[in-house]
Amino acid sequence: MQFRPILSPDLTDLIEGTMGWDGAQFVEWFKTRPDSFFRKQPLSAQLNEAFEELDGDRGFVRIGVELGPLHCNYSGKIHGGIISLILDEAVGIASFIHVGEKFKSTIETKTSYFRPLKPGAAVVEAWVSHRTPSILFLEGQVLTSEGAVAAKCMSTIALSSAG
Repeated sequence: MQFRPILSPDLTDLIEGTMGWDGAQFVEWFKTRPDSFFRKQPLSAQLNEAFEELDGDRGFVRIGVELGPLHCNYSGKIHGGIISLILDEAVGIASFIHVGEKFKSTIETKTSYFRPLKPGAAVVEAWVSHRTPSILFLEGQVLTSEGAVAAKCMSTIALSSAG
């Protein structure tokens, strides 16, 4: 059995039409339709995410998210794995819009939790904090609807020398 990801037709065409994944073409696609990014990933579509701010020069992203009962743990608060997921997604996007096709892979991510996150609206932010020729360092945070920090992360991303 061959695994085949579930993708929308235009993303499948883009990936398969370039004889493999082409970072430069994906960057251009992403720049022209950033909000469709979340609809192309089945799990992201479940989180009702929307970009509030994208700044490739700074490597900054702010994403609004609406979390519900499906994302909760047994105590009715948002599960820590979901919080890590939305932080990881934001960090990846901040990396990608900052370095484009030089993005290679995540080396490490650490998440710290400061307070429970209740179902409802939240904001996820991520930004580049330092860059070397081969590594990108990023930070991220999840803010409650009241603006309090619920969780923070630090991530390290490997960069390719190509591009």
